[in-house]
Amino acid sequence: MRDFSGALAIVALCGIGTYLLRLTPMLYRSGSDGGAASRFSGAVGPAAIAALFVAMLLPLLGTVGKTSITTVALLTTIIAQRMFGGVAMPTMLGTVAYGLLLVLRMS
Repeated sequence: MRDFSGALAIVALCGIGTYLLRLTPMLYRSGSDGGAASRFSGAVGPAAIAALFVAMLLPLLGTVGKTSITTVALLTTIIAQRMFGGVAMPTMLGTVAYGLLLVLRMS
């Protein structure tokens, strides 16, 4: 088994950062008329999904095993988006699917 203690800390920090990136515009928007802050918060979701997708694909160039994991995670995200709408739930479910499949592949 591999030691994932450092990876767990990185995942936790990324999760906290992502949460703060989503929370801050909503808190800002709650006290305003919804102009620029509303456009910003509406663009953060698709941009975050695109960034996660690119970050997931870059290390996979040239590998076949991880490509299938990426495909399953992407399909999970698409299906969840169709079922639940929005951005948060599909992103979370796609990320969880990717992480679980990656851990199962490593064990």
